[in-house]
Amino acid sequence: MLIAALITALVGFGLLVMTVQSGSDVYSWLLIVVAVVGLGFLIADIVIKRRRRRDLSED
Repeated sequence: MLIAALITALVGFGLLVMTVQSGSDVYSWLLIVVAVVGLGFLIADIVIKRRRRRDLSED
C-alpha cells in the first residue's frame, strides 16, 4: 500500500505541474481525486501495519 501511495504522489505531482501550466479545471479535479486516493492508500497502510503489530504483540 505504501508503494501505491508513493505512486499516486508522483502522479499527483505530474498533475500539479500540468494544472499550473495549462490552467485547466480538468487537471485540477484529477489532482484532487488522485490526492484523496493517495491519502486513502496511506491511511490503509497505517491501519494494516498497526493491526499486524497488535496481532504480533498478543502472541
